[in-house]
Amino acid sequence: MTLLGTLVIMATFNVLISNQRTITAVTTKIRALQTLRTGVSVMASELREISPATGDLVGMGADSVAVRVTRSFGLVCAVDLSFNPPRLTVKTVGQSFEQNDSIFVLAANNPALVNDDVWKLATVASVVSTTTCNGTDTAQVLAIDGTTIGSPPDSVSVGAPVRSFAHYIYGLFLIDGQAFLARELAGSATVSAIVGPLRIINGEPTFTYWSSTGTAAIVPAQVATIQLVLRTGAQIPGGVIQDSLIVDIHPRN
Repeated sequence: MTLLGTLVIMATFNVLISNQRTITAVTTKIRALQTLRTGVSVMASELREISPATGDLVGMGADSVAVRVTRSFGLVCAVDLSFNPPRLTVKTVGQSFEQNDSIFVLAANNPALVNDDVWKLATVASVVSTTTCNGTDTAQVLAIDGTTIGSPPDSVSVGAPVRSFAHYIYGLFLIDGQAFLARELAGSATVSAIVGPLRIINGEPTFTYWSSTGTAAIVPAQVATIQLVLRTGAQIPGGVIQDSLIVDIHPRN
């Protein structure tokens, strides 16, 4: 093999290595952006549904946010006060109610007035799922504990909405030594990863909370905008590809 041939082979080999590195870097960057977009999409869908003014925003942290999230919904089609605790027959819409669910049920109180309605906090003591509303629609019978639903001023009537909720903490959690955007059911030790790994910068917040006037919100009820910043730091041969994505999320009022 001549010297010229050797040089040509070496040059070709170097070009192939350079191309492989370029492809690796581009692929890693694309995956990192997909990770960021997925994380933003999940958080936006959750935080847009909460209402800080009514108590859905439970905790405000720089690296985590605690929220009360609706998980089940239904409409009351029968009220039975002869039992203790009272029972509501509820036509479920979507996910079913479960025993020990925390729920809100709307008490209309005086049906002639619109300013005395109140959401009553209660617990589902037991569930029977083998019943119907009006003989056709699938329904559940919920034994309601922890609140009064009888005659005024705490009346619940047919047609009242019922919704169950859970408290979740969303934020950056260390899993196997790496930071992930994850969700934890409050009061449990179970953490479910959403996307990652992500990058943590000391002193740089993941969540920032703003009021309707553009000033920093001090308490949850003041929050009109939640700014989310997610950052990646994907490793590639010879370095790290860093990127970030910032989005302003507006919860409902």
